[in-house]
Amino acid sequence: MRLLLLLIFVGCISCSLDYRPAQVGEDRSDQIPETVMVQARMVIVRSEARRFQVSAGRVESYPRRQRQEFTTFEFREFDADGELLSSGRADFAVYHTDSDNVELAGNIAFYSTAQEARIVADALFWNDAERLLTGEPDALVRLERDGGTVVEGIGFSADMRTSTMEFARQVSGRLVTDE
Repeated sequence: MRLLLLLIFVGCISCSLDYRPAQVGEDRSDQIPETVMVQARMVIVRSEARRFQVSAGRVESYPRRQRQEFTTFEFREFDADGELLSSGRADFAVYHTDSDNVELAGNIAFYSTAQEARIVADALFWNDAERLLTGEPDALVRLERDGGTVVEGIGFSADMRTSTMEFARQVSGRLVTDE
């Protein structure tokens, strides 16, 4: 019995575990997310005047690539008093953490309470530094106002600094005025 215990003891001492395969560290591929959240809900405070609620079916974080990827993305923006300013959804979103730029794709629909307007598209890009929202050069974007105005076209661009929107070509729709 003593011999058996001695052999077990010597066997345990002589074993060494190699932890290197379990260490991820610098060997992690940039294609593998560092964190994954499922059915995530977040509150993002940009200033005292603006707060965002973001939810997604899945969020993948890639710190080295300076991006977060969202599937089944939804957001709501509130002012300091808790009033809803805007809301929206997209099948997929990429948030660039280094620039605050956002790429959106698939079944995009955003609504602005202040503008009483909706944007519907398949792909949009938000450039935060320029405060510019653009569609893909050859993609159709549709604008709808609560009063009945509907305009759609290709080559969409909206400058949020000047509150102007334009289309490059193939514009059509219905303009409803207050008069």
